[in-house]
Amino acid sequence: MTINRSTICRTANHLTTTGMSRSDAFKAAWLMAKKGGISKVAGVTQGLRQKLIQRLTAYQPEQVTIALRRDKANIFDPNAIAVVATVEGRGSAVIGFIPALAALMLARIMGCWHQ
Repeated sequence: MTINRSTICRTANHLTTTGMSRSDAFKAAWLMAKKGGISKVAGVTQGLRQKLIQRLTAYQPEQVTIALRRDKANIFDPNAIAVVATVEGRGSAVIGFIPALAALMLARIMGCWHQ
């Protein structure tokens, strides 16, 4: 695995502009580099989300949009970021959530984090 130190430095420097300490920012940047970013979406087994995800395969890729949306009303995580699938002309639904640690980092980058 090749780790680009320049990218880690840029990521850490950006995280420090969000209020994160330089030490924590570098730890977070190294963690993201080692894990390769977000690999799984949390909460996909809740409710009927598995059926919803299966139904998405019936549509053409051009018809489906996946977006990240802050979920400020989430009682479990004030930094929660929902993964929302939208099918053109059919509507949208939450299919899961970004894992908590990654959501904290993304919320900081998005400028809407909760301490």
